[in-house]
Amino acid sequence: MSNNKNNIKSNDVRVGDRIRLIHTHDIHAYVREGDTGTILELSTVPKGSQSNELDLIIWIEWDNGKSRTALTEGIDQYEIIEKSQNIK
Repeated sequence: MSNNKNNIKSNDVRVGDRIRLIHTHDIHAYVREGDTGTILELSTVPKGSQSNELDLIIWIEWDNGKSRTALTEGIDQYEIIEKSQNIK
């Protein structure tokens, strides 16, 4: 298990990793602090219309069954609780 919190570099998270939510800025999310889930997909979006930088979007299948939602690296806070054994 890892205690890495937020600000994890994109190459540190991968599909299949298990995470615990510490905090999300999304007030409409159906997840709460402490909820756990599995990373399903990683994608990127531009940080802004005038930026060449990208935000990492981490799609999670939550154990509570409520919804599949995304976290944004550097904005939402989470910790990896178990690393995937899959090597891709």
